[in-house]
Amino acid sequence: GGSTRSGTEDYLANATVGMYVQQAFAWSNRVFVTAAVRGDDNSAFGKDYSAAYYPKVSASWVISEESWFRMPFVRDLRLRGALGAAGTQPGTFDAARLYDPSVGYQNASGLVPASFGNPQLRPERSRELELGFETTVLGGRADLSYTHFGRKITDAIVNTPIPPSLGFPGAQVVNIGKVTGWGHELAANVRVIDGRRFGWELGTQLASNGNRVDDLGGTQFLTVGGGGQAQNPVGIG
Repeated sequence: GGSTRSGTEDYLANATVGMYVQQAFAWSNRVFVTAAVRGDDNSAFGKDYSAAYYPKVSASWVISEESWFRMPFVRDLRLRGALGAAGTQPGTFDAARLYDPSVGYQNASGLVPASFGNPQLRPERSRELELGFETTVLGGRADLSYTHFGRKITDAIVNTPIPPSLGFPGAQVVNIGKVTGWGHELAANVRVIDGRRFGWELGTQLASNGNRVDDLGGTQFLTVGGGGQAQNPVGIG
């Protein structure tokens, strides 16, 4: 067993330069607005891509604080909404063309193709809209909240097969396609017993979500985790 000895070493360096600016506003302790923007530049981006910027804005309105608000059995009601963008970075060396060392004829050193790379690789970008409300009803004995969200993902990071004639094995990491996601969330909490020495609350949550592949950027199908395939178009609920 001691006749075979080997040693390996890996060094992965990933650098990120970012900025974040946020401003919050409030009016009469009932209307609240927050706006922000985030910028990222990462060493994993392709050399032909500079930086990514992700804006967001959110707002809430405590409508039950208005003098004209009158709704039976409702004590507190807050409406809220948010719209924002976010991104997912590629892998550390996904954009770079890589070669592996190899021992050639008569122990001569050499290189063999390893990864084709993509100088135009950029982060996967998602944009999401969220709307909902929170309320207290039945004299403060029950709380209800509801949220609806819709998400659109563009420039999805996927592996697409490359022609063997290029001389590189495996697949190339590219930005293609569009994916749409949506969902609903409903939560309820009821204070059955609310005494000085004893309390009893019951709560439940219901949620549903789905997603759909809208565009594969010209690729007929892609292999996904578990051996499945994403075709153009296909819906998953």
